[in-house]
Amino acid sequence: DWSSLSELTFMEPDRAAFPALDLAYAAGRAGGSAPATLSGANEVAVEAFLNGRIPWLSIADTVEEVLNLGTGNISEVEDVLEADRVARERAERVLQTSF
Repeated sequence: DWSSLSELTFMEPDRAAFPALDLAYAAGRAGGSAPATLSGANEVAVEAFLNGRIPWLSIADTVEEVLNLGTGNISEVEDVLEADRVARERAERVLQTSF
């Protein structure tokens, strides 16, 4: 029960241990389709990790490679869904060719 906690303490994240955090910050700053691209690529990469296809640190490598392939602008909800779909396809291709 969170309401029974008297104090919460937050520390700086370990960016070496969690390299995807910097990717998420960068995607947020970039705007456009970058956040949706990151999300879609991350979903595919995490699933690959959970299925034993890639090691933990390759999640961030996969997401970064997909982001480096480019992002676009968002003008309506359909653009977000398309960015997610394209990112998932690209992540699968990255996984097939890189790992």
